[in-house]
Amino acid sequence: IEIGGLFPMNGTTGWLGGQGCLPAAMMALEDVNNNEELLAGYYLNITWNNSQCDPGLGAAVLYDLIYTPPNKTLLLGGCSIVCSTIAETAKMYNLIVVGYGSSSPALSDRVRFPTFFRTHPSATIHNPTRVKLFKKFKWSRIAIILEAEEVFVTVIIVLWALKCSKVYAKSLVSTVCSPPRPALTWR
Repeated sequence: IEIGGLFPMNGTTGWLGGQGCLPAAMMALEDVNNNEELLAGYYLNITWNNSQCDPGLGAAVLYDLIYTPPNKTLLLGGCSIVCSTIAETAKMYNLIVVGYGSSSPALSDRVRFPTFFRTHPSATIHNPTRVKLFKKFKWSRIAIILEAEEVFVTVIIVLWALKCSKVYAKSLVSTVCSPPRPALTWR
């Protein structure tokens, strides 16, 4: 069984959890392959590359994984912004994507991401705690500063829909956008 892996090993943006998750994935594959009681008659093999938690690079890595033999059955993805990109494309190839570090609530949309599954909970898991904190301190105005990435914006949208739209109708949500990335130069 061929697995394609996208691990954010380094880069300048996002989550770099591939440094810890890749060794764990390699150990897991070794354990499964060495245990005759698990997947008898099958061998798991992984081909991986560094996504740098960059959705553009992740798309290029996905393309290479799809079009470079052998055929992959499953893809592993780490950070949310890369998983969003690869999961939207993977459905066209009927590939399963497992997010081992993806917390974006948007990835729970089964219509948009029908072949995506996660081992990491959605970031909205913390929203009930946030609401309890707001109530405990009797806050009537809440300002939230966040990066304008889908993973963070969707957490706030779900939080707002939970209780804040009723209980905290005067809450203020502020968004601070990250600076634009440098334009591409063509030679």
